[in-house]
Formats: sequence, structure tokens, C-alpha cells
Amino acid sequence: MPETLRSRMAVGLNGGFSTCFLIDLDVDATKFRVMVDSGSTDLTLPTRGINNYAGPMLPLPRPPGATLFNVTYGDGSGWSGFNARGSVAVSGSTVRAADAPLVAIVQQTTNPVYTTGVDTQGLLGLAYAGLSSAAGSPATVVDAWVASGSMPANQIGFHACPYALANDSFIDFGNTDPPRACVAPGASPVTVWAPSPARSYFTVDLRGIDVAGIRVASQSVATTTVIDSCTNGLIVPAAAYEALISGILSSKALATSTTTQSVAAAALLAGSPVSPADLGVNWELLPTLSFEIASDEHDPADSSVFLGFTIVLGPRQYIQTDATGSLYQGTDAFIILGIPLFNNLFILLDRDAGRIGFGPGCGCAAGAVDAYPQIIAPRASGSNGTRSGSAADPMASVGPGVPSAARRAGGSGSAGLAVLVAAAGAVLLFAL
Repeated sequence: MPETLRSRMAVGLNGGFSTCFLIDLDVDATKFRVMVDSGSTDLTLPTRGINNYAGPMLPLPRPPGATLFNVTYGDGSGWSGFNARGSVAVSGSTVRAADAPLVAIVQQTTNPVYTTGVDTQGLLGLAYAGLSSAAGSPATVVDAWVASGSMPANQIGFHACPYALANDSFIDFGNTDPPRACVAPGASPVTVWAPSPARSYFTVDLRGIDVAGIRVASQSVATTTVIDSCTNGLIVPAAAYEALISGILSSKALATSTTTQSVAAAALLAGSPVSPADLGVNWELLPTLSFEIASDEHDPADSSVFLGFTIVLGPRQYIQTDATGSLYQGTDAFIILGIPLFNNLFILLDRDAGRIGFGPGCGCAAGAVDAYPQIIAPRASGSNGTRSGSAADPMASVGPGVPSAARRAGGSGSAGLAVLVAAAGAVLLFAL
């Protein structure tokens, strides 16, 4: 792909460890730094007169008679806003639309989630139009960019990079510059596609979770698994979490006393201020964590069954060693695969075809710290696969337009898993 085209569609991607990914948008000639969220749909920005905020604002007064709607998060924060439209462009690119939908926040609580004005000034949702709060068409900013012709395909490529490579991260609106590292000449950068059965959030059909290659949790059709660029960790059911703690302890990877090993293992997973170096971690001894997911490839022996593929994470992926937030215990009702996946794999969100592509990330080339992550090609599942067919939206009850920031449990300076996790009774802490 010529560099000139790449530079028009792809821009640098900041954040990614202790915060959501961040980019700049030009909205009605005003620049905003916004979180990039695959777990929500609307573009949400502060407008004139908003309280507890110091930063750029939309010059939009509330129209007479405009209906306000409210969003409340698990940590008690929230806001009120109204629907509007404006010109929205990705700063430093030619991706733009003259008439795009947005939500203007006019009032918020004293502990705002993503409109602090200092670190972040709004939220850009990438999910499907079915969650949009906007009336009319296009119903999302991404759809407006596609309709304008400035985004050549309704696909978004995350080229996020881990650790020392973080400055090489970028996001590609239109998938104009697919990755080349670790990809054979002429081969697709996407190793495997996973159908996203619910055209709301980006979800996958997760079959099971393995620790050190041993199945520790098998998921039912009632389980919802969300691929979320704005959750800075992994949220797994209790059985998987406890099995991973047990695997860490039995691996003898922690140089701590027997009485403190359980506490040390939990702290290590949860991004405790106690550093891995202080715990004397032997990384090579720690177990792997694997997720079996339904692909879009059919079993040759039964065309009604999708083959499964496996993403294998090493400890340096499921434990983020330079920031808070890594892996947490949730419920059997849902699972969230967040930034640890995005930072270590090429992830392509195909909004047209309703699927998610996974391929080698930018850390796969020579000099990678270990052999992970790995993508194991589609094969028949021990559970005999998943039958074809359209799945009902398992998250419809969450309601339209609720950003994934609403799904994080509140902590100091954090947003919470309010809508999904708190309702399910999980106890989680995240730092945005």
C-alpha cells in the first residue's frame, strides 16, 4: 500500500495499558482527544456550559425542546446529554464527514468517566448502529465516514503494540495498510475470522478457556464474550480465574513464602502496585491462558458446525507488567477480552461482514520476548463445534448507546463495569 494512502487513513494510537486507546478528532473545527471504544457506538463530547470540566467544548447550546437522556455508571458517575450533528474528522487524516451524529454532554457528575478535559475529552464508539442513540442516517460516525467515501471500507484495523513497541501503534480506518510482519508473501494478514453474531457490540462465540493447555471453563450459549478496546484487562469466569491462580501457584514461578503466594498471585494478575520484580517472578514457569473461539470455517464433516480456533496468551500478555489492570474474576454470564488482546494481536473489525479478524501483531517479529501469543488454526472442537445460525443479541437489555466505560467497576479515577458487571454481582477494579 503506498505510503500516501496509508497516511490518509491511519493515525497514531496512544494509550493502551493504563488507559483506553486515544486519538484526536476535529469536530466542528475544535480538536478533542478521545478514547477509542469498540464496546460502544456513539461519539460523546462535552458542550458549552458543562460542569467539572476544563478543556475544549462543542459550541452547541441545548436546542429548545431537545430531549436529554442520562447515563449512569457503576461508580456513581454519569452525565446528561442530547443528540446533535456536526463535522467530524480524524485529525491528521482525510477521514471525515460533514454531517455525523454525536452526543453533546451538558451536565456531568463531579467524577467524570471520560470527559475530564485533561487526559480525555470524549469517547468515540466503533460498534454497530443498532446501539446508536441517534435518529436518522448515518446513525454512527463510522457509518458517516464510510458514506462520505473518505473511509474506503467499513473495516477498522487495530495495530496496537506492546511495551517498548507502543510508540509504533496505529489505527487504520478502512484497513488500507494491513500488517506485513510475520505474514507470508501473498498471504492474508488475518489468520482467522470469527463471526460476530450480535450486530450490537463486537462479540465472539467462546467455546472454552484453558490454563496450561487444560480446559478449565466451557461456555454455554448463554455466555456473552465481548471484544473491547476500552477494557484494560481480561474478565473471565470464576472457574477460569481460580484455575489460573492455582496454575501460577503450582508453577513455582513466585519466589515468595507459602503463606503469601496466593495473595502475591492475585496481586500480580490484578496489576498491584507491587511490581512483578518484587515478587521474583520466573516468567518461563508461568502457565499459558488460552481461549477457544468459533471461526467462520465449517467442519468438512458437518457443514452446520463451525470449527474452533485458539488464541494462546503467555504470561506477558495476560499480565501487563508496566501498568495496572490485567485479569479479573467475573461471572459465567459474560466475558470481556480487552486490551491485552489488542496490544498483542492484529485485530480487524469488519463492520460490513459482521466478523472479527485476528492475526500476528507487531510484537511477533524478531526480538519478541517470548513465543506468545499464538493462534492455533481452526479445528474440530471437543464440544463438537457450534452450529450455524443467527444468534439473538445477548446484550440487548443493556440498552442503546451505553459506552463500554459503563461496564467497568468503579475505582479511584476509574470507570466501572456498571451495566454488565455490577448487575451480575462481580467485584472488579479498573484504572482508565
